[in-house]
Amino acid sequence: MNQNICIFPSLFLLLFAGCNSSSSSSSGSSSSNSQTEVAATVNSTSAPEVFSNFTLELNPVIVITGNTATYKNDDGSQGFELATSTLTDVSVKYDDTPDGGGLLLIFTSPSFSDGNITITLSGFVDRGNEGYIDEFTVEKAEVNKNDGTTTEITSVANTKKSNLGTKLKRSASDMTENNISLPDFSGSPTVDEWNKYMIGTAILGTELSGVGELTLVQFTSSSTGRYIDVAGYDAGDSGTFTYIYSQDGSNKGILTTTSTWVESDQTDSNYNDTIEEVDVRCLTFTDFYNGKYENTAGTETNLANGSVKNDTAPFDYGSFNTITDVEIYLSDNKITLSTN
Repeated sequence: MNQNICIFPSLFLLLFAGCNSSSSSSSGSSSSNSQTEVAATVNSTSAPEVFSNFTLELNPVIVITGNTATYKNDDGSQGFELATSTLTDVSVKYDDTPDGGGLLLIFTSPSFSDGNITITLSGFVDRGNEGYIDEFTVEKAEVNKNDGTTTEITSVANTKKSNLGTKLKRSASDMTENNISLPDFSGSPTVDEWNKYMIGTAILGTELSGVGELTLVQFTSSSTGRYIDVAGYDAGDSGTFTYIYSQDGSNKGILTTTSTWVESDQTDSNYNDTIEEVDVRCLTFTDFYNGKYENTAGTETNLANGSVKNDTAPFDYGSFNTITDVEIYLSDNKITLSTN
C-alpha cells in the first residue's frame, strides 16, 4: 500500500464533520490567507485582563489569573524554584520593559525560598487579526535571589509560545483601538467563515481508531492543501491534496478530499500505477478549531485501468485541534519532512 493512504485518513478527518448529505453550499476555488501577522498590544495595564486563567508552561507550570497565580515544579533542573505541591499564594505584578517593547511578569510568594521570579515576554502576535493572541516570545526568565543576586534561566531564553488558539484574548481596549469584533467560533463554520478563518491554518488530527497516527493538515486555499505525517507508519512524509468543504448543520461539516499517488508496493497488483483517492470525512466541531472526525466513505481508483476499490467499515475516527504556525510546530517537535 502506498504511504499516502495512511496519511490522508488522519488528515481529512481533521476538518469538519457533517454526517448528513444535505449541505447547502461548499467552498469554491478562491484563495486567501487568514494568518496575516498583526501585532497585539499587551502592557502592564491590560495584562491582568489578557492573562485570565492562562497556563504558562516553562517547567514550572504557572497558571495566571490576573494578579494571582498558582505554581508547581516537580523538576528543579531548569533552575526554577522546586515545588512538588501546587503553591496557591503567588502574586503577579506586571511592568513594561524600559524600551516599551516587552512585558515583565514578576511572581512573588511567601512560599518561594529562592526568591522572586521575573519573566520577560514580547512579540505578541494575532494571526488573522481575529482578537486572539496566537504566539509570543519568552525573552528571558530570572530568579531574583534573596541574597541580592540574580540568576538567569538560560534554557528558556527566546522560547516562542505558539499555537495558543483561544487561550489569550486581546484586551477590550486593544480590540476597540484596532476596530476588532471578536468572532463567534462556536459550532461549525459556514463556507465564508471557513475561507476567512481556516485558510492558512493547520489542523492536527489524532487517530483514535488505530495506532494513534498524527497528521498535520494545512489549508493553503479554499480548494487546496498540504499534509504532513507527524507520527505513525509514514512519519515525515508530506504531500498535497484538493478538497471541498461544506457546512452540514450548526456543529457539523463535510470535507471531501482528493489526492493522487503512485503505488510503490511491488507485491500489490496496482504496482507502479497512479491511484486517485477520494475520502469523505464527517467532522463535528466543538468550535472552529477543535472537534472530532469520522471517515464515512472513500474510493481508490486505478487511473490506468479504471478499477475502483470502495472503503469499507470499520472507518477511521479521531479528534483534531488547531495549529496556527506550522513551521514553529515542526521546529519545536524536530520534525523532518520527505516528499512522496
